[in-house]
Amino acid sequence: MKNMKGTTMRIRSAFSVAAILAAGLLAGCNGSGSPTYISIPPSGATGLAATPSTLTYTTAGAQQQFTASESGYSGTLTAASTNCSGVATFTPSSGTGPSLTVTVTSVAAGSCQINVTDSNSHATTVSVGITTTSGTVH
Repeated sequence: MKNMKGTTMRIRSAFSVAAILAAGLLAGCNGSGSPTYISIPPSGATGLAATPSTLTYTTAGAQQQFTASESGYSGTLTAASTNCSGVATFTPSSGTGPSLTVTVTSVAAGSCQINVTDSNSHATTVSVGITTTSGTVH
């Protein structure tokens, strides 16, 4: 009889484990029959931010820098823009985290944005504004 009690306990334990696993699987359902996925950032990563987040120029040919950083991140940081052509240039376009320092050179009056992203789809944006004044002194 003692052996049967041990067998009964093992069966009850096995059913308990199965019930917990089934509950966990059901919790991941979103009602559409497809599983729900979540994104978990790498351990230690705390978010991507740029300092300063705005660069303002009053002349063409001037340079300023910003630093994009993400504490705990050691992957690639990429800087890109779809609207800076003819307004500003920047270098480098990528580097290894946790930080990337970018030098921005004003080209002509206008505004644009430089977006820095990481491999986890985190992003930060730096706004660039250039106002030039020209005229003739008599």
